[in-house]
Amino acid sequence: MKRVFLVAALLAVTSCASNSGSMSKAKILPREAVASALRDEGLAPPRAVAGEWKQITKGKVVGATALATVGALFGGDRIWIGAGPRNDVPMEGYADLDEGGEVWSNDEKALFDDPALAMAEAVKRLARERSVRVDPVSRYSIVANAAVWRLDYDRMSGTDDYRVHYGIHTTVSDGGTVVQNSYCEGASQVKRSLGDWLANDRVEIRKAATAIGSRCADHWFEELGLSSMVVTEDSVRAIEQGVLQ
Repeated sequence: MKRVFLVAALLAVTSCASNSGSMSKAKILPREAVASALRDEGLAPPRAVAGEWKQITKGKVVGATALATVGALFGGDRIWIGAGPRNDVPMEGYADLDEGGEVWSNDEKALFDDPALAMAEAVKRLARERSVRVDPVSRYSIVANAAVWRLDYDRMSGTDDYRVHYGIHTTVSDGGTVVQNSYCEGASQVKRSLGDWLANDRVEIRKAATAIGSRCADHWFEELGLSSMVVTEDSVRAIEQGVLQ
């Protein structure tokens, strides 16, 4: 239900233009129509909005609970910050971030520190095999926004129980009008201690962000029905010339 409410709220926001004209209008189209338009007219180079990275640590929660308790004593209100289970299983489940296609080389597995930035690059790389050409003059554009990007724990007890959580909201626009919304969410299947996640300049977090980018790019293509195709020299040439339907 959380995902439904989030997407509904995002649709409500994007459907209203602000007085300053800074917000896009929305006219959501059937996914088949969007996929057909992208095949015919291509996609402008993908863009991304980096998320606000958050670390929800046990120490912070213990501190917040102590402050809330003191406030309750003086204010008379009963305040409780749960110290038990913190996170439900994501709607799309836990993600095995070791899986994935050949989007990144071995040297690029920790290339990004934000999943939206990684997704934008992954969409660009996957577009050719999904029969969509990247065309700077196309009126269709995609923006990936990391609405959720955090390190959080499952339970107060235990040590190796921190997961990376993510949620990427993606929009396709025709000029200034949003025509398609998508949301990719989840949490890492693997759990590590806080120290292990943060070690070596947060290399494991960067690996997770990079893998999430390709995972959500694939999710977006699949939602539109733009499944992978067998790439031949003729098909590549046709895509680049914009004649493949």
